[in-house]
Amino acid sequence: MELEKTIETLKRHLKLFQVNHRTTKLELWRKYQQYLREWKLDKFDSMDDKLIASRKIDEAHDAYDFILSLIHISEPTRRYPIAKDERSVK
Repeated sequence: MELEKTIETLKRHLKLFQVNHRTTKLELWRKYQQYLREWKLDKFDSMDDKLIASRKIDEAHDAYDFILSLIHISEPTRRYPIAKDERSVK
């Protein structure tokens, strides 16, 4: 994937969850869960609305996975880790 395309995809996905590039994993997870609750299928009556909601849910899964993968890639190069290493917590 080209860098420009990756950046545009990241911007679009961050906007979906209303977070910025400095978001934490926890904040991202909370926004992701909130988004999924908003589009929960049993909130909708018509099949068309359920189909739209289903597409929104699929988009959220893809966006969450994409953002999380970039966080995991960047963690080894960050000055301060995003998440605490459980092995170092005593």
